[in-house]
Amino acid sequence: MILQLSEECPIFQSASEPYLQRLLYAIAVQRWHLIAMPSPDRLESILPGHLWRTYRDFLLQAYKQATTSAMTIAINPNCNACDPEKLVRFFTMPVVVVVEDVHSDGAWIRLVASNLRPSLARQAVGDSPCLEFHHAGGIGQMPAEIERVARPYQTSRQAAHWPLRVVAVSDSDAKTPGTMSQQAAAVRAAAINAGADVHILHKRTIENYVPDETLIDYASVRRPSLPAAEYITSFGRIARDHYPMKRGLTPEEISQVGELYGKAPRIEVGMGDFIKDLLENFYYLTKRQQLKRRDHSGELETLLDILERNI
Repeated sequence: MILQLSEECPIFQSASEPYLQRLLYAIAVQRWHLIAMPSPDRLESILPGHLWRTYRDFLLQAYKQATTSAMTIAINPNCNACDPEKLVRFFTMPVVVVVEDVHSDGAWIRLVASNLRPSLARQAVGDSPCLEFHHAGGIGQMPAEIERVARPYQTSRQAAHWPLRVVAVSDSDAKTPGTMSQQAAAVRAAAINAGADVHILHKRTIENYVPDETLIDYASVRRPSLPAAEYITSFGRIARDHYPMKRGLTPEEISQVGELYGKAPRIEVGMGDFIKDLLENFYYLTKRQQLKRRDHSGELETLLDILERNI
């Protein structure tokens, strides 16, 4: 975020120097944030001499970057009376993305970011990533995990309008366009209640975002998956968006969705739990333009915007 602090912020008082040093480290060394106020000429007067000499060049560079950056601006109307310890805790905790499974959903988001927004993808790697994924262990456990993860952010956030730096992303499990399962609705409600950002996928699951070309290339190597891949990629856009790719269609689902999959759809033609294998061993098959075509609505860019808003 771009920090705009008052010159009278308690963080600049001598008793708060340990917190100030930690904040400057997050700005200058970790490069998690930028600082636009106070300006460098004022910071030279405000900061203790040894801190200004240590961080001078970094702060000058951060100030220049802040003038053109699209990062969220964090202003506290009550900055003069803030709690330095809570302020620094909030800005030095990583942004947490709560997902059903870090090995599938988390890895998929990283793959999308690496293709569409590499600068964001870099925030999720290294020894001290600014962006971390938390494993809920299934969509049914996500509401409780959101509540647990959000608690320290809620107690340390100094301004209610700041993004909470917690994001929830889940499948919609939607069998038809514009719907979501009760479990997905519960995820949305839990995130809203916590004050966190949330994105429920428009398509059924993350598997439905895998480009056709990637599916066929993958199945050409994992040959038992090829008949299912060819069948799935034969559908039109809406059916392709909502096809149950792991297990295939059941008679019950066919009766629920009418003729979305044609007059005589095949039963239980699915690819199994292929997504982890694809993301771990065949991630290079997915290309930027293919992802965008499979998305076809700009949803993936919207998701990345939500993540960046919190960083």
